[in-house]
Amino acid sequence: MGFTSADANAEADSRHGASAWGRLGTAFVMSALLLVLSTGCSLMQKDPAQPREVQAGTVSVTTANPDSFTPVPSAQRESKAARRAWVEALSEHLADRVAEALPNGERAEVHVSDIRRATAMTGASQEVVPPRIVLTFKRLSPKGKVVQSASRTLQDTSLQLKGRRYENDPLRYEKALVDDWVTREFTVAGK
Repeated sequence: MGFTSADANAEADSRHGASAWGRLGTAFVMSALLLVLSTGCSLMQKDPAQPREVQAGTVSVTTANPDSFTPVPSAQRESKAARRAWVEALSEHLADRVAEALPNGERAEVHVSDIRRATAMTGASQEVVPPRIVLTFKRLSPKGKVVQSASRTLQDTSLQLKGRRYENDPLRYEKALVDDWVTREFTVAGK
């Protein structure tokens, strides 16, 4: 069996294409990494069956397994990937808000044990069942001493108007709930 110049050209084209795709993939990964680093957040990906951990500056947020969270009563079922995506997005938001509220040098560790998403009720009333977030947290001094440790169940029935802060965001009610809690908890705590 002989090797022709057409075979050599095809092999060269294949190597060139693979090389270009490899460079493009590397550029994409590097861009994503720079974006993550520039925002002050980093994701620690674990086994998909395990809880995720999100760190933002001086704040770490861990979650229980999202599959164990209170299900949203709706006709549509969400995939595990969709659930993990919104849990990760909400965890990043939580980490960012707490990091912004902490005095310099302090750290915080937050563990979210349950989230019930807001649910729009169908019918004439167009009401929204408010979200509920159950969490525990620790604030640590620059020397590592526990300044505050508590458990909280976040829920607010007046979220209908507050959700306008993030008007087109599917997590608008949950993010507004987090924002209000951070303002109350960490403003009182000394900032």
